[in-house]
Amino acid sequence: MKKLIIVRHGHYDMDEGGFHLNDQGRDEMRRLVESVRGLLNADSTLILTSTANRARESAELIAAFLKIKNVEEHEILLSDRSRPEDFPGVLKLIRTVKDGVDTLVLVTHLEYAKYFPSFFGEEELGAKLDYLLEIKKGQAWVIDCLQKNIFLIP
Repeated sequence: MKKLIIVRHGHYDMDEGGFHLNDQGRDEMRRLVESVRGLLNADSTLILTSTANRARESAELIAAFLKIKNVEEHEILLSDRSRPEDFPGVLKLIRTVKDGVDTLVLVTHLEYAKYFPSFFGEEELGAKLDYLLEIKKGQAWVIDCLQKNIFLIP
């Protein structure tokens, strides 16, 4: 894997069916796609998403806009006040990614978007990634695994 992109889902509203992306969240995903389009090849990209509606819908939009066919849902990527994050478990999931995947996109929640890059850098790359902890809905961290650096896609 050459790149790991960690996306925080877009803005959402609650309705009778749960939390779903709103217009702002869909616009955030469109803007994000335009920023990452040149960073990946759709044929060698895999998207792993939380099972939460807002994350799944964000992942579906990214996949549709970039014509990525490989999208998988994983409950371990769901985190909130009632469900703590599992960094070692997510790292184990990442390590199972098949050969031929150059870019892995995780579509997840605040806790993973904010703190997982540091854990990943230290555990997987043996590097301290220098980044700010602030990440807003609809933004993404891009980790270049070969260069061992990180940058934010606003």
